[in-house]
Amino acid sequence: MELAFIVGCLAVAAAQPNDRARFDAWMRDYAVKVDAGDYERRLDIFAEKLRSIEAHDASDFRLGLNRFSHLTEDEFASMYRRPMSRVPAPPVDGAAAAETPDSPPVVGAAAPETPASVDWVAEGVVTRVYEQGACAACWTFAASGALEGAFALATGRKGANLTAFSQQQIVECDNITWHGKRVDNGCHGTWYGMDSAYAYIETNGGLCTEAAYPYVGANSTDWTTCHASENGCAIVSGSAPANHTDVAPASEAALAAAVAKQPVSVVVDASCQGFMSYAGGVWTKDCGTKLDHAVLVVGYGFDAPSNTSYWKVKNSWGAAWGEAGYVRLARGLAGAGGHGIMDIASTASYPTFA
Repeated sequence: MELAFIVGCLAVAAAQPNDRARFDAWMRDYAVKVDAGDYERRLDIFAEKLRSIEAHDASDFRLGLNRFSHLTEDEFASMYRRPMSRVPAPPVDGAAAAETPDSPPVVGAAAPETPASVDWVAEGVVTRVYEQGACAACWTFAASGALEGAFALATGRKGANLTAFSQQQIVECDNITWHGKRVDNGCHGTWYGMDSAYAYIETNGGLCTEAAYPYVGANSTDWTTCHASENGCAIVSGSAPANHTDVAPASEAALAAAVAKQPVSVVVDASCQGFMSYAGGVWTKDCGTKLDHAVLVVGYGFDAPSNTSYWKVKNSWGAAWGEAGYVRLARGLAGAGGHGIMDIASTASYPTFA
């Protein structure tokens, strides 16, 4: 995918003498190559990141250099985030399904109590952290991740026997349309969160494995065309969910009740200044309610050093970002729009096998 970088109005500070050596070392460490004609500009952006990190109060969460540290906030947003809707998927009128699927059921915080902490990673039902690259396919990672967890819990195939499903199959083959327009648009994101992705998986009869149909993102020769038959991938037996469920009401209590049962896909507002540089701790800065990034909630708990409850979230920005690819987002943050930090509880859903 051709990517037009948007410079925006970021005021880039001039690099200090020692910044050049640090920038060169950073490029070696992260295997980042910069065109000679763009070197000075990237150095200045890197220097601005350094100043911001050095000025940050790390009492709650930490910021640090990573492989995105030569990008402006606008450039990063153009690569890794897309606007998403908070409403359920529209009726299907495309070739992906012969009939319009029923609207998904909703589930609230029916359980009177939930465990004090949950960690589905430790339970062996969460696959490795992925890197979506220059393809806004975060929604496919959130959907496939929730499917992986649900399938593992339904079949008992955990840990070493965990099945990793194909994100690329969703990117290329999910052609659900509404009024003639494709709503799950591969590397251009989706307007309807994960609901329409689950509808595709259900009507398709499941997914192939990641190994059979590996993720290449925007490097596909044509990611708007399904290559499943060319790849010869076979759908994993029994991998089609019976249905998918929207978590309602949009509250952290309802989300906790759902996460206590299995990993849950959500859409968040990841537009906070500095979030791309998150390096650890419990993130306590609320970004807003303009949903633009899909992630997978894989647990929750309490961080004693910061005296903060948190959601444990699997991201798709690579294992070198955050806490080995994960972020802990503050839970129960007052004044976070009513749906939790970054609107985390506003568009939560998961597939069900029974």
